[in-house]
Amino acid sequence: MKHIGLLLILLVASTARADVVTVVFQPPALSGSPGDVLSFFGTLTNTTNAVVWLNGDIPNLPSQIPPAEFDDSPFWLNTPLYLAANGTTGYIGLFNITIPAGLPDGQYGGTFEILGGADGGSQDVLEDSPVSFTVGVGQETSSVPEPGTLSFLGFGAGALLVCGRVMRGIGRCGAR
Repeated sequence: MKHIGLLLILLVASTARADVVTVVFQPPALSGSPGDVLSFFGTLTNTTNAVVWLNGDIPNLPSQIPPAEFDDSPFWLNTPLYLAANGTTGYIGLFNITIPAGLPDGQYGGTFEILGGADGGSQDVLEDSPVSFTVGVGQETSSVPEPGTLSFLGFGAGALLVCGRVMRGIGRCGAR
């Protein structure tokens, strides 16, 4: 009886597995308008004590976004051939999606998986479950200026202040 219990524990333990590589999108949701190219960035981390080869990717796009609108060239350009034991890529570009013309406003979810394994020919899926991302389509309005706009506003206000002081100084010099 003890042997059957041990056998069951070993059987269950052998089917449970953790992610070999974790993928974290930063951010996992991007928005734009038709024609915009959305660039998804993130990190890949090897969670094992062995080298893991990164040999490909599998996108699962929403049915409304044709496969031709998916560009994984950032994955091939930025991802190393392999990750060392417990290694990470850091923050890299993974793929781009072009929002097709005529796509109605809304949120469109997809998934992304990494293929690889113990050698350069392995094609194992390296995550327990696909990593989700979201493509938002529509006009976003914001009452808060973007950070780039704020810096231009600050520069412009400072320039006006300096210009005003210089002009007042010139006026005084001319009055003498």
